[in-house]
Amino acid sequence: MKVFQLNDVDCVAAKNIEEAIQFYCVQVSNGVVDEKFIEEFLEEPFEISEAEMNSKKLIDIDEDDFFKRLKELEERYTVKEAHEILMIDMPTYAEVLKKQIAEKEQFPLLFSSSEW
Repeated sequence: MKVFQLNDVDCVAAKNIEEAIQFYCVQVSNGVVDEKFIEEFLEEPFEISEAEMNSKKLIDIDEDDFFKRLKELEERYTVKEAHEILMIDMPTYAEVLKKQIAEKEQFPLLFSSSEW
């Protein structure tokens, strides 16, 4: 299983890029793939490299909780330090994918989104 960045917002976990795009099309446009869809939702999709999978972190807590904790840390640290401290406990993309595979999640799936 691999993770594919489809645009600046969404990543899909799938066997290959074709499966990722097909899954995404069904989720976003009921399977209709035309020029408008491609222009609007796909921005040169690519596989996330192993190095990125092992370094990129996934914020796996509620957005409100994240910003609440960040604000609390910013009372004692710089903004950059507070963000780094908060991100320490967040899992990498590789860790999340490994867990999803171990838990026998149904693939393909929407792996991450900055719009959630």
